[in-house]
Amino acid sequence: MRVKVINRNVRSFQTHRQIYNVTRNKFNSLIKQMKSKYFNELIQLQSAIPEALFSTMSSLMGKSPEAILPNLNTGNDVLAESFNDFFVDKISLLRISFGQPTSNLNPPGSDNIPKFICFTPFSENEFLKIIKNSKPTKCQLSYY
Repeated sequence: MRVKVINRNVRSFQTHRQIYNVTRNKFNSLIKQMKSKYFNELIQLQSAIPEALFSTMSSLMGKSPEAILPNLNTGNDVLAESFNDFFVDKISLLRISFGQPTSNLNPPGSDNIPKFICFTPFSENEFLKIIKNSKPTKCQLSYY
């Protein structure tokens, strides 16, 4: 008698497990289909706007642009120094990534090239005029 009850419970358990597995597989399949449909529609909608498409693709791949904005209360000297440090660090990293040059890269006679000694400062208005007259452009590299 006891063996019959155990066998019945085992069969019932196996049946419930099979039902669970089938239902889980259907659910996972539906989730994949819906995600695929959603992202295909999103990409199609944004295909006419490259900036939005690149932004969406970056977010889908887990890349997010980090906006590093200065504090508005920071002084001009500190901002200028920070700006300079950014590029000095960037160039240092590039030099390290390229390694040591295998040969002398200076062309013959390059020592006779005149040096840039004089720099004429310009006003803030001249700077703003140059910026305002320049064409606004963006590319994928602008986000990194």
